Amino acid sequence: MSRLDARTDGALAAFTRDVQTALGDDLLCLALYGSAAGDDWIEGQSDLNVTLVVPRVTFAVLETLEPIVARWRKKGLAPPAVMDLEYLARARDIFPMEIDDIRRQHRVLAGRDVFADVTLDPAAIRRECEGEVRGKLLRLRALFLESAGRPEALEALMHVAEHQRAAIM
Repeated sequence: MSRLDARTDGALAAFTRDVQTALGDDLLCLALYGSAAGDDWIEGQSDLNVTLVVPRVTFAVLETLEPIVARWRKKGLAPPAVMDLEYLARARDIFPMEIDDIRRQHRVLAGRDVFADVTLDPAAIRRECEGEVRGKLLRLRALFLESAGRPEALEALMHVAEHQRAAIM
């Protein structure tokens, strides 16, 4: 449980420069989010998650980012979440957990903080949570039936369930 080390911070600064150079004024916000933006990042285990917000996501924007992302993927950076302001405004009811994850724990690397004033409907968060849980329950039941009572298959199933439980805790 630690903050980013100097080497990782330096790599993020270099990535930020690459993105700023490539996108120029089209970069509204580049933010690090998740565990790497807080105190629970674990070197070698935790992902470095970033989000890019541009005025409009176009093919040209994605083409511009592709070689940068490919180069930085090799260095362990997760593929960025690329969105525009319209997407951010319209997706708050469909992907509220994901947007709330970014909103609650992020660090702006470049641009302005477009997540600071994002508001989410608690009912939308409840619906997404319920949908996720119900979907996982259906999948767990199907996997149980697929295991046909074989102990080794049931044990593997329990490992999958434990891994998923740990991922959401």
